[in-house]
Amino acid sequence: MKKNIAVVGAGIAGLTAAYYLQKSGYHVSVYEAANRVGGRMSTDNVNGCLIDRGAQFLSMHYATLMPLIHDLGLQADLLEASSWTGVVRNKKVRKISVNHALSPILSGYLSVKEAISFLVHLQRWKKKILSFPLDDYSAWAEFDNEFSANFITREFGETILEYMIEPQMQGFYFQAPEETSKVQSLMLLNFALRKGSLRSLRYGMSSLPEKLASNLNVTLNCPISSLTVASDGTVSITSGTKIFQTDRVILATPAITSKTLYVSANEIENKLLQTKYSSTINIGIVTQKNWKLPRDLRDAYGFLIPRRERKLIAAIGIESNKNRDSVTDGELLNIMLDNQHAVILLNKSDDEILKEIMPELECYFPKLSNSIRFSHVIRWPEAEPLSFVGRSKLIKEYKETLAPHASVLLAGDYMGFPHTDSAAFTGKWAADFIKRTDLVD
Repeated sequence: MKKNIAVVGAGIAGLTAAYYLQKSGYHVSVYEAANRVGGRMSTDNVNGCLIDRGAQFLSMHYATLMPLIHDLGLQADLLEASSWTGVVRNKKVRKISVNHALSPILSGYLSVKEAISFLVHLQRWKKKILSFPLDDYSAWAEFDNEFSANFITREFGETILEYMIEPQMQGFYFQAPEETSKVQSLMLLNFALRKGSLRSLRYGMSSLPEKLASNLNVTLNCPISSLTVASDGTVSITSGTKIFQTDRVILATPAITSKTLYVSANEIENKLLQTKYSSTINIGIVTQKNWKLPRDLRDAYGFLIPRRERKLIAAIGIESNKNRDSVTDGELLNIMLDNQHAVILLNKSDDEILKEIMPELECYFPKLSNSIRFSHVIRWPEAEPLSFVGRSKLIKEYKETLAPHASVLLAGDYMGFPHTDSAAFTGKWAADFIKRTDLVD
């Protein structure tokens, strides 16, 4: 007899867990505090323009999400983004492409000497890391022994730290290499070795979680206030005046939320639930129809701004080059602030935030302020889980010591790498664990 499973949280981790459990015949109920699914994998439709709120792209190397997309029949909606991206160096955007091997040198991103040195050292690490998965953070535990800044500076040099690793860590995950495990930088190098192209979804990133949820029993506007495990292992979860009984629970909410609910967590679980988060502010800007991108950026998907070059902005996505259907007229820019300045500006008004970033924006997009049709500000005080030294080891220990019939399973962003595929992987792992241990009965 298949058991009843409750999933708390309808982000990509919770929905992935529910999808695979329901597919195997379980009775699954998903409870979500917000009024929509997706969490940070969501899209706002503003004046007919699609503005992705958090997750911005998919990689063809995503081992969990790509099979899901095909299962759900969304492969026709996958759009290939431009291969051209950029990194600012000496106040200029240096364009690079995985399809043009010499582009880092020709653009001035790296000198010949820097490029050769990087490739030599990367090849030395290739055999060590290429076989490791990009979604399972716990598989990298053996490397989880120092901060990225120390590792990259020693193995690759300061230039690679400042103009390759730091911009990606801050631009994608809003974290500094001095506070981030070596595992995170090795994951980024692994992606570089695989040279995968990027994809978006025609109707926005939210179309994936929304498609998942359409076939599931999801209750929105249902914040869970408590979780109690009985002596027989069954679980009671409370929302307002309602109490739901279930055989097992998958907690797929951010660590700070899961911590308040799971008061009977053991020592390892408690350490994971202490995970802190970085912050960002995402500003979507839609321009007037007659405004044009600078000529050298008309084929670029976006660019990163290293800390040696930035004031507040860590990354700028040119969304109209990712998905032309995302904007009706003009161009759509997606600006992401670094963690330090996001924390300072989180409580400022939308107009104040726009005023703060405009001088830096106009360094790359002259006269932009006179051509804005509208802007859309999204605040993420808990944008991504910090990859502190030891988290990979803790997740590995958690998996190895989890009782076969544990009533509560942890999933979600802090149980993996800080990207969407890894979050989805944690949900699939929890579903697979339940199915595997139930077979032993």
